[in-house]
Amino acid sequence: MIIVYNALVHWLTWHDIWLITRSRKDLFATGIAVLTAIYYGPRKVLETWDWYVNRFLDEPVLKVLRDRRLIHASVLTNFGQPNAPREIPYGEPELAETLERTRQSVGKSLYRLRGRGKVEIYKGGWRITT
Repeated sequence: MIIVYNALVHWLTWHDIWLITRSRKDLFATGIAVLTAIYYGPRKVLETWDWYVNRFLDEPVLKVLRDRRLIHASVLTNFGQPNAPREIPYGEPELAETLERTRQSVGKSLYRLRGRGKVEIYKGGWRITT
């Protein structure tokens, strides 16, 4: 596909392109192609951008948050059963240090993930939505 495109661009001059679009049916086909590109192009660009942001920025944050930090209490209750483990949430500075990114970058990822319902604010930090 790219080779054909390069060959056409290399061999066609503006005069040749104008000769192609002189007839009405060729102009109509060109118009349809341009309108289709305008209609579908931005959506594909935005979908691709969202995929890259999710893949390279948001997923590493989510991966760290999936490794929950739990504190197991060894104190027995009155009924002889141990207390349920408590979760310590991750803060933005900890995540930034772990991922070797800026705090602002991690914060943006967290808010995007929160918008998608994957993480939540919990006791002054962040955790996976339960």
